[in-house]
Amino acid sequence: SNILNLMLRTDWKGNDLTTNALIDNNTAIKAAIIAKESGIVSGIDEISFFLKKNKLRIKLLKKDGEKVAANEKIAILYGNARKIFSMERTCLNVMQRMSGISTKTRLLAEIIGCNVRLAGTRKTILGPLEHKAITLGGGLSHRLGLYDSILIKSNGFVYTFINGCCAIII
Repeated sequence: SNILNLMLRTDWKGNDLTTNALIDNNTAIKAAIIAKESGIVSGIDEISFFLKKNKLRIKLLKKDGEKVAANEKIAILYGNARKIFSMERTCLNVMQRMSGISTKTRLLAEIIGCNVRLAGTRKTILGPLEHKAITLGGGLSHRLGLYDSILIKSNGFVYTFINGCCAIII
């Protein structure tokens, strides 16, 4: 929620000029979050918490980690139109990034198969949210910090030791 609050403050800065000019303050709406492409849903828990904290209702139709088809509804939002329009871009940005990571991780994990596990590194934009997205896609959350794992780099490949096992990360 802190990450989403920061993103909203950066975008919104306390005023949404377009929404305030076009939408009456007392207008209530119902809005749907719809997948543009098939993939793995990720970030729905985070935006659900964020929206509820901001006094909007959300009905989840999909859960984090579930497959979604193109044009399938993921969630329905209910509440003040100004709030929904002001917060929707922040929510969609987080869900799009996390769902993209989960989807690509799942695709790569299926291609790799065998006993090799795909792992994400810690140098990310959304930090722990991206680690969660990798996990939802079937990968490993690796190295949240310098304190939790050994990492040895060599010529573009990374050899790492996770719970006594060696994984190759490219």
